[in-house]
Amino acid sequence: MLVSLTVGKVDAGVAVLLTQDNRLIEFPSVLLPSNITSGSIVDITVSRNHGAEAANIAAFQALQKRILNTYGIHTPSPPVLRLRNATQTSLVLEWDPINLATASLKSLSLYRNGSKAGSIPRPLEMLSTKISGLAIHTEYTFHLVLRTTAGTFQSEKLVCRTHKMTDLSGITVTPGIMPPQQKDALAAALDRIGGKMIDTVRIDTTHFVCTEGRGPLWEKAVEMNIPVVRPEWVDACEAEGTIVSVRGYYLNADPKLRQIGHGPASQQRQRTSTVSTAAPSTHTGSQTHLPSRPAEPSEPPVPEAPTTPFPGAETNGHAKESESQDETPPPPPPKDEAPEEKEESEEEVKGEEQNGTNGTEPASHDENGEAEEKEAPAEQADTADANDQKKPKGTEGDEKLDEVPFCGQTHGWAAASSGSQRATKQQSETNRSGGPGDAVSAVYGALRAQKPTGKPSGSVVLLLVALLLGLIHQWYCWSFWAGDREGENSRMIRGIGINTGTGIAASRAAGSPTDIIALSRSSCRRHPTSSSSSCYNYNDPRPHPHSPSCPNPQSASYPDFCPICLPVAMSESSRSPVVDEAERIARQFDYPTNDVLRGVKAYMDQMQDGLSREHTSLSQIPTYVTGVPNGTEKGLYLAVDLGGTNFRVCSIDLHGDTTFTMTQLKVAIPRELMVAKTYKDLFNFLAKQIEKFLETHHNEHYEAHVRRRQYLDSKEDFKEEDIFDLGFTFSFPVNQVGINKGTLIRWTKGFDIPDAVGKDVCEMLQTAIDELGLPVRVAALVNDTVGTLMARSYTSPGETGTLLGAIFGTGTNGAYVEDLKKVTKLAATGETYDCNTKEMVINAEWGSFDNHLSVLPVTRFDRDLDAESLNPGIQMFEKRVSGMFLGEILRRALLYLYKESGVNFLRSPVGTTTIAHNSALYKQWGIDTSFLSTVEADAAEDLKGTAAALLKDLGIEGTRSEDRQAVKALVHAIGKRAARLSAVPLAGILISTGRLQKDETVDIGVDGSLVEFYPHFVDYIREALREVPEIGAAGEKKVRIGIAKDGSGVGAALIALVASNSIEARGNMPK
Repeated sequence: MLVSLTVGKVDAGVAVLLTQDNRLIEFPSVLLPSNITSGSIVDITVSRNHGAEAANIAAFQALQKRILNTYGIHTPSPPVLRLRNATQTSLVLEWDPINLATASLKSLSLYRNGSKAGSIPRPLEMLSTKISGLAIHTEYTFHLVLRTTAGTFQSEKLVCRTHKMTDLSGITVTPGIMPPQQKDALAAALDRIGGKMIDTVRIDTTHFVCTEGRGPLWEKAVEMNIPVVRPEWVDACEAEGTIVSVRGYYLNADPKLRQIGHGPASQQRQRTSTVSTAAPSTHTGSQTHLPSRPAEPSEPPVPEAPTTPFPGAETNGHAKESESQDETPPPPPPKDEAPEEKEESEEEVKGEEQNGTNGTEPASHDENGEAEEKEAPAEQADTADANDQKKPKGTEGDEKLDEVPFCGQTHGWAAASSGSQRATKQQSETNRSGGPGDAVSAVYGALRAQKPTGKPSGSVVLLLVALLLGLIHQWYCWSFWAGDREGENSRMIRGIGINTGTGIAASRAAGSPTDIIALSRSSCRRHPTSSSSSCYNYNDPRPHPHSPSCPNPQSASYPDFCPICLPVAMSESSRSPVVDEAERIARQFDYPTNDVLRGVKAYMDQMQDGLSREHTSLSQIPTYVTGVPNGTEKGLYLAVDLGGTNFRVCSIDLHGDTTFTMTQLKVAIPRELMVAKTYKDLFNFLAKQIEKFLETHHNEHYEAHVRRRQYLDSKEDFKEEDIFDLGFTFSFPVNQVGINKGTLIRWTKGFDIPDAVGKDVCEMLQTAIDELGLPVRVAALVNDTVGTLMARSYTSPGETGTLLGAIFGTGTNGAYVEDLKKVTKLAATGETYDCNTKEMVINAEWGSFDNHLSVLPVTRFDRDLDAESLNPGIQMFEKRVSGMFLGEILRRALLYLYKESGVNFLRSPVGTTTIAHNSALYKQWGIDTSFLSTVEADAAEDLKGTAAALLKDLGIEGTRSEDRQAVKALVHAIGKRAARLSAVPLAGILISTGRLQKDETVDIGVDGSLVEFYPHFVDYIREALREVPEIGAAGEKKVRIGIAKDGSGVGAALIALVASNSIEARGNMPK
């Protein structure tokens, strides 16, 4: 189609073409012939390009197909779960590598019997897990649930059953150093019983078999708490046809400790050799057999009852099913004969690559699935067993405790009898321990004095008391020592762990009528990688490097007092290493009184320096605002706020009684205008929004103004009362040289319009407003901190105006009222200002206070943050106080604790703590200050709020109590330092202005998330103010700190009011 058009106006970019029916068309000049002029006629041919159109359609369809193939077809695969191995009390599960396709991982969870057992840590790395503490010969159902961004996928349900005692096929042995003949014999024996031999120590290894305790495999087995036994143990299992206790088959164990197992041939021997009153294996009401153990480090452990490896999962310590309907179950074995001595006590999801240990000896299980404590020294257990078998019926109450070694001299556990004994002298003798010892001694003495009756025995009552005390004094342990002053016939009741690894468990003791109980304090050692109170490995006869050594392990003498850990005075060694290290780091953030005083003095010096000259550390910028409101002001004023990606227009109607009404409009700034080629595009957009606001909310005034302007010849004819005065909050670096004059220094926050730099921002806005003919005058250039001061001064109660406005939020800054004669650098500017009030508001810009770090505190985390910030070396005060930086300081401290400190922070020995791969912990600026506020506010004993915040904000799940305590300690230290630092400029201004001596009350307006929402932030500020001698407690009581909201809106309008009033005083303005 051919079209003839007449050329109208032509410029370098666009030509205006006129059609024959007088329609105008804008057409690119570059497409026209070069020699055309206005009036030229051009012919334009228009046709449809079917070929190009088809090519575009084909390209688009190809792109759609590629997107479909990439994102629409490939989806994650459901997990494939398998059983690798089963024993009497554990199951090892494994699965194929997770296939996520193009999706992102959210979590991988294991479900047991339909209920969630827990999340798999490092699901892209771990391919197996071990579930311990299960019931014997019991069926369980497991399945995996994979959650991804593409949906949720479940594995098939896996039904598996733990083994009977006579099923030996679950034995999986890793051979160590032994003669070749024995190794061959071991392999043959395993083949006969259906067991397995593997070459490496891994998650499904049940026993490590060797004749010499050395080599890397042996070290790894010891580290993973796997039982290390001799080859004869497998032979014994084969001979008896059932699981045999490993007690007598440890390396260096006395062969005499090897007891007859549970096979049918041994049952008759057990019946004839045990006392007729033997009861089924329980924790109360029967003879207790405490097994022996090899040589061990200097402190006895606190064994843990085995549980499942996930929080909240069920723990089954008792098997209630019989072997089968047609079998007669064998009688229960003595307590020291356990089917599997080395089922791991760690409540942990173990990966193939794991080689750590929690340092505690795993509990084994008897036939009923009950947790069994590990053995006492060989000679003691042997004696206890013999006494048990030879003792006549009815003589239990007369039995005396065998002497047992104890930490500090010797080691071991006491064998206890079931009878009650009369006790004398308990109350008088135990008073030497004092405190909680008196109560415990009295309870114990009363129980021992009780005569046998039909009522529950003393041991039962003692069990209940012990359990109660264990709950009350969680995470601590108690030790009871019974004996006479000469150390003869000494007896001990040892507190053992209840699940958590601490507390008190059931023990019973009997002794001579002269026995007494004495208590004293000592340490309760913890393994650095465990929350348990134990600090060594039973399988390793070497003392643990973190345990105190025993100078004479064979000595029979006893100390006068047994060590006890009292909750009121936990020793350093009993504390969690994680918490200790966190508190050590937290102490680096201390900001004591002496540092506060040094900071205040330095701030006052830099205040005066900034008032006298330019280019100082503390800028002290004159705002040319020479008065503050008192709450009686009236009028309607406009305010606009350009501080980021949004633009806000407000009208504030001041009522004259400290109240006001505000109407506002907020719009997003288009991205293209933030990087426009010319500033006119941006400021024309801002003016257009002001016009829309007036049309919508002040239409009558606006329309009347438009009508009047039609009959006026010039701007000078406009009446002043028809003009809205506007305060312009412009939150970018500006060199302010007048109340409504300021040149842009540079853009920030994503803006980049080069031709605006160096120009007056108020003039640019006024020009755009005038082009639209709006009744608006830009009366004041406003800093948001100055606006906070003005807003507070208008709304605060009392006759005196507000002295200081401060922001403690994402950033920090302050503005205060200064004596005009102190602002000596004004003389060099040549600018005019109203000097009637003899005051001027100063914008302190205290974020840059002490950039040279002469008095500010410095930690490695402060240095690293500054080095990686966008403005290294400046705003050093702000980087220690403002909310933008507190989260990053915490993040760096947490990362150090996690990666470099050498303690197991966020590394649970039971494998329940997981950190999401995209956790905010790994992202710079990833932690928001709201997280610190949540943690600081958490006053619960178990810090549940902190756990929830760690999961929600950081993606950290399954944290331990010590992890949460560590986070709490760091959060508290960082937040408190920020608050005490915030007191430094406040104190400096209070002292420098002398207002505390002049006024009865000194008002300070504050705004920002820290003072509004951070717990105790203002309290810590006041605490530091009281420590300054020039203020003290009396001066601090005079200070009134109140919230001042919307400084950029209400404050800007009030500054516009002050500015409009100052126009009338131009005659008094000096040059």
